[in-house]
Amino acid sequence: MIRDDGVREKVLDAVIKGFGVERKELIKRKRARQQTARDVAIYILHNHTGLSNKGIGKIFNVSPTAIGKASMRIRGQIKEDNELKKEVESIINSAFEVRPQSLT
Repeated sequence: MIRDDGVREKVLDAVIKGFGVERKELIKRKRARQQTARDVAIYILHNHTGLSNKGIGKIFNVSPTAIGKASMRIRGQIKEDNELKKEVESIINSAFEVRPQSLT
């Protein structure tokens, strides 16, 4: 198992700040309503950390398959929505304390 060394909390905190949501709303599982902030957090944890789908699923109380689907959903939205792409880039840069870079 890969240790997250606090990366999970850094990502969640950056998403909370970036989207202006509360932690409980970010973690809460809700069906039938789009949850962009939650999906972005899942996307970042899935694509930019060494955490497993199972481990990420435990955070959000969803199956490992749902992690992949949420990640793919945001990846598709980033390709279509430049504002969302900029927001995700900003959150990634904030969470990992790096210089701004593009998701191209």
